[in-house]
Amino acid sequence: MENTHHFGNGFAVHRTLVPYIKEFNPVSERISTLTINTSPISIGIINGHAPTEVKDDNVKDSFYDELTETYEGITGNMIRIVIGDFNAKFGREPQYFPCIGKESLHCNSNDNGQRLMAFAKSNELTFSSTTFPLINIHKATWRSPDGETLKQIDHILIQTRYRSTIHDVRNHRGADCDTDYYLVIAKLRSKLKSQSRLKQDKRAKFNLELLRDETVRKNYENEVRKKLKENNVQIEVDVDLDWEKVSNAVKKAAATSIGKLKRSRNTWYNDLCRIAVDKRRKAREDFIKNNTQTTKETFIRERKICKSDLQREKIKFFNNILHTEENDHTQGRTRNFFRVIKQYKQFNPIWNVIRDQDGQMLIEPESRAERWKGYFEKLLNGKMPAQPDVTLDEVKSAIIGLKNWKAPGTDNIPAELIKYGGEELHVENIQTVPANMDGRTGTG
Repeated sequence: MENTHHFGNGFAVHRTLVPYIKEFNPVSERISTLTINTSPISIGIINGHAPTEVKDDNVKDSFYDELTETYEGITGNMIRIVIGDFNAKFGREPQYFPCIGKESLHCNSNDNGQRLMAFAKSNELTFSSTTFPLINIHKATWRSPDGETLKQIDHILIQTRYRSTIHDVRNHRGADCDTDYYLVIAKLRSKLKSQSRLKQDKRAKFNLELLRDETVRKNYENEVRKKLKENNVQIEVDVDLDWEKVSNAVKKAAATSIGKLKRSRNTWYNDLCRIAVDKRRKAREDFIKNNTQTTKETFIRERKICKSDLQREKIKFFNNILHTEENDHTQGRTRNFFRVIKQYKQFNPIWNVIRDQDGQMLIEPESRAERWKGYFEKLLNGKMPAQPDVTLDEVKSAIIGLKNWKAPGTDNIPAELIKYGGEELHVENIQTVPANMDGRTGTG
């Protein structure tokens, strides 16, 4: 692990809200945008990190030019919210009251505050972070390293016409994020659009690696033969009923002979890390309540110890993973090797875009759905070719030729369970497919 810091900007989204995210755009290292699908209109959030007060004016001008361009680039009917660390202090000057209110922590505005104020007025924005009456300890968003100076430099702006959407903004000093900033939470009235999803059964993942063992494979074949007899599988007129019996027999035999795959949830964050974080949290709470030199030194000491423990445990954890995967690679366990590599590789953003008939990129969900509709209408509305006779040898050959480690279909049965199910599964039961092919196509 390198002890380096990288400047960046982004969003942390709870996994339950991921389906409602329409678009994420990393504009630059200081600005990013997020679009959320809400009702009756969507919400567009711009996250910014402004230069500090001592930075050169050209750097500040460049940031606000980029911020203005990003804000104006968000088109369509949506609620626009600007959040972030702007290093801006607002005073209680009467001329600013219509825009910032009367509840600012500071008495005088700094240069960054005046720049942000100009941006807000030119775009008809209102500051929600300085609107609500709070005690001073709930207004400050940053504590200086000396432990004495408190500033309100993180802000939330919203379009004036939607200012009533936000009904509370305050900091939460108890949130331990190991930073000198306090967590700022805004309560917003909105409604997420309902997501229509197909109901899917939970897929059981079997430990297919065990089928490489000849003994396990023989046990599985015997279990399949036994379950087929118990289910009394026979060639009937109803193909769906036949396949349901075969499917149940295969799944029960797999669960009995090879078992389900158990995913280990090993993580570097162990009990030692929890103890260290708990000590740091208690020292921080004591420092906030009793701001003395002793509590400050205790907090700094516990923070250093906690950081050292976390880094050591994380390095140890990943070294063990590297050692294990090196053994997997040398011993031919390729599947396990690439599965772990995929699990711990760096994040690669997924762009959910497709092209239309003219090659233009389609981003909006409605336009993508319309494009897929036209594609499948053209693909599936052609003439059906004549159905050839399917022989048993062809079915067996197709089963043997199935590739391993492919995603199962709607029946949730991996190809390996059919391939290694034994001669009886191939001959006595799969023959229902050619035997009933004509009956199915005739009634459809």
